[in-house]
Amino acid sequence: MNFYVRTASTAVTQGVLTGIWVGAGGLSPSRRRLVRAGAVAGLAAAALVGTSITAAKPAAERSPDEGWLDEAADLQEAVLHTDAGLRGNAARQELADARAAADLKIADEPAVDKRKLVATGLAFAISGGAIVGRRFLERRWLARLERKGHPHPYRALGVRMGAISGATALVSGLTQRD
Repeated sequence: MNFYVRTASTAVTQGVLTGIWVGAGGLSPSRRRLVRAGAVAGLAAAALVGTSITAAKPAAERSPDEGWLDEAADLQEAVLHTDAGLRGNAARQELADARAAADLKIADEPAVDKRKLVATGLAFAISGGAIVGRRFLERRWLARLERKGHPHPYRALGVRMGAISGATALVSGLTQRD
């Protein structure tokens, strides 16, 4: 599937689910649980349908990047098997030596990269700040809607939070393109 279509559909789904989740806050506890469970069940059903559609595509219709890793591993295994068969035990011994050398090389590398550790800590701090900020904004908007006498403050809040969540998911998805 096209990257942009997948990113946009993910953002819309995120926005709609956030809107439903927040909008259900004004319902009675039993109805709120029912609506939220229905939203989760709907998402699960959509994921199952999407998975079955992807699995049903013939191999010729799949994109070139789907399954290339399996094909490469099969090809490498076939080459190693043929090579080992032609050269006998000497090839197997060379292969074992190469694997042992690769294991030693991996073991010699530093266990923790400080840059990655700092980046991970920064990502956690930004995520935590976003959660706290979103919750602050949600409470502020809800209080304002109730103070102004909105007939359905939770629904209005759900629309606002859904729009913010969808926009955030869209920006995040577009910036994480590989």
